[in-house]
Amino acid sequence: MVIFAKLDEMLREALFPMTRRIEHSRKVALKHSIAELEGEDGYSIVADYMASLAPKDRSYRKAELERNSRSKYTKSAYEKYKEDMPSWVFLELVPFGALIDFIRFCGVRWKDKDLEQSHYDLKKVKSVRNCTAHGSCIVNTFADGANTRHTSSSDTLDAVRKLGLSKPTRQKWLRNAATQEITIALVRYAATVPDCPSKERDTEKLRAFFAEADKAGDLLPKTGPDATANAAIDFIKSLTKSLGLLD
Repeated sequence: MVIFAKLDEMLREALFPMTRRIEHSRKVALKHSIAELEGEDGYSIVADYMASLAPKDRSYRKAELERNSRSKYTKSAYEKYKEDMPSWVFLELVPFGALIDFIRFCGVRWKDKDLEQSHYDLKKVKSVRNCTAHGSCIVNTFADGANTRHTSSSDTLDAVRKLGLSKPTRQKWLRNAATQEITIALVRYAATVPDCPSKERDTEKLRAFFAEADKAGDLLPKTGPDATANAAIDFIKSLTKSLGLLD
């Protein structure tokens, strides 16, 4: 359906920058944690992380760092520190997937269970990023039923409970891969991205998406598998408002 294609495009345009800002906020927070944690050293933590990887994974990570150093803004720092890289340079160069793995490592190293567990949520945020970047369909997948085996974090469950939905309804949306991942991304975004002009632009895109979905209500199927799309969008809208992202 044409309307599905339009809604997909608008939802992707809203979610993609949100995932980028989650990544950035996690990098900033990690830089501060490493700098402020007593006994931690910005050089040794990177060296220890790289040493913890299997040889094949270490080679891959080094190749990622080299590829991401080709920008004129990062090349000089990479050349200067590539043999003994501090965390602030490492975090400028690593892609999202490597950042998520490094967060897991830091959580284990610091015995920080919340940080360690957060990497599972960030994997879902990365999945949303990949979906939105590659033009994948989203709205159609709302009808796929229980197609994820992954459990949701306590932060996600708490946010959904506040909507006042019945337990079966909550389970329905959190067992669908698309709505679960979008829910996690919205919860992480609300919790970690500070107020700023960029955040205002992000929420305006979400507002435009929901407005278009409301306008298209009569065009969306009322019966059959695709009828789920309307209900899923209403769920996401309610969550967005509950998180304080929209009034």
